[in-house]
Amino acid sequence: MTEVLLRTAAATQGQAELAAAGVEVSGPLACTTQKQGDAIAVTCTGTSLDGRPVTVSGTATSLPGGTTVAGSFVGTAAGAQVFAKDCLGC
Repeated sequence: MTEVLLRTAAATQGQAELAAAGVEVSGPLACTTQKQGDAIAVTCTGTSLDGRPVTVSGTATSLPGGTTVAGSFVGTAAGAQVFAKDCLGC
């Protein structure tokens, strides 16, 4: 699992998960990663269409198929949790 692929998949799938939770994002999410043993911590940030700060963060354990992200993730809008998932895009 490369950090570049993870950032791309997390940005795309994280934005889709936020939209599914009713939070439309203005522009793409910006993601950072940090290796933690066999896993990679990922944090994606952006802004909703109504101006709220949004975040998708968690720890990725694998990239099944290269487009979904397995692990543990939480999405927030203005600090309020809007989703918690074991996989982004699954």
